[in-house]
Amino acid sequence: DPSPHHHQKISPPPQLRKAFLSIEAMALNCCKSVPGSFLMMALCFSINHGCVTAVLGLASANLGDELGGVQSGTLYILYTLSALLIATSLVHSLGAKWSLACGLGMYCFYVGSFLIAAKVEAVKWPAAIIGSAIGGTAAGWLWTAQGVYFARVAERYAVDSGIEKEKCTSWLASVFASIYVGFEVILKLASSFLYDFGSDVFVY
Repeated sequence: DPSPHHHQKISPPPQLRKAFLSIEAMALNCCKSVPGSFLMMALCFSINHGCVTAVLGLASANLGDELGGVQSGTLYILYTLSALLIATSLVHSLGAKWSLACGLGMYCFYVGSFLIAAKVEAVKWPAAIIGSAIGGTAAGWLWTAQGVYFARVAERYAVDSGIEKEKCTSWLASVFASIYVGFEVILKLASSFLYDFGSDVFVY
C-alpha cells in the first residue's frame, strides 16, 4: 500500500549487519574476560587522567598566575580531603566499578571548567574554582576505587589462570603503568602542539 502513512522498514545489507554483529561480539567477549575488563578500565582511566594532566599544565598560562594557582590549590586540597574522608565510604557503598565510572565522569567537569572560563569571561573565576573542586573530589575517590578494583582483578585473574597472585599483580601493574604513562605523555604533547598551532579553546 503506497499510502503516505505506510513506512517501509529499511534493513542494512546482510554483509554489513554481519560485520557489526561480529565487532559487537568481540567487544562483549573482551569485556567479559578479566584481562579484557582490566584493559578497558586502564584505557578509560588513562585517557581521562591524561586529559586532566594536559590542561593542568596549562592552568597558569591560560587562567593567569593568581587564578591558576587558586584553582590548582583547590584541586589538590579537595583531592586530599576526598581521599582521607569520603572515598573509602563511597567505594564501600557503590562498589569499585561504579565509583570508577562516577569519578571519571566528575573528572570531566574539571576539564570542562577550562573551556567555560576561556569562553565566558564573566564566570571565569567561579567556573574554574567549582570545576577544580569537583575534579579534586573525583580524584581522591577515583584513585581509591582504582586500588580496590586492581586488587580484586588481580585476585580473580590469579584464581582463573592458576598463576600466583604476586605474578598476576606484577603483570597487571606493568600493563596499567605502561598505558597510564603512555597516554599522559601523548596527551601532554598533544595539548602543547594544539596550543602552539591553535588556541586554548581549541585545546579544551
